[in-house]
Amino acid sequence: MLKKYIYRGFVRNIFAAFACIGVLIYFGAHGILGERGWSHWSKLKTEVSFLQHKFDVNNNIIDSLEHRVSLLRDNSLDLDLLDERARQILGVAGANEILVLRR
Repeated sequence: MLKKYIYRGFVRNIFAAFACIGVLIYFGAHGILGERGWSHWSKLKTEVSFLQHKFDVNNNIIDSLEHRVSLLRDNSLDLDLLDERARQILGVAGANEILVLRR
């Protein structure tokens, strides 16, 4: 009779150990490979660094364009920039300038 109780306790302990190991494997696999796991986190980190670089490049472009626009305002008009834009848009040149045409 005592052996029967010891055997039942042994089986319960083995079953509990396998159940705990199974739960650990399940959560460990999802922690590494899951949608919110470590591998997905590293991919997101790479994407964030790429988008941050793209954001910085775009901000630099915006800053340079804002600077060029500020040079065309009435209070700080840059005549060289105005001359360059007028020649580019209208397609004209000065009387003493040599034009090199590209094909």
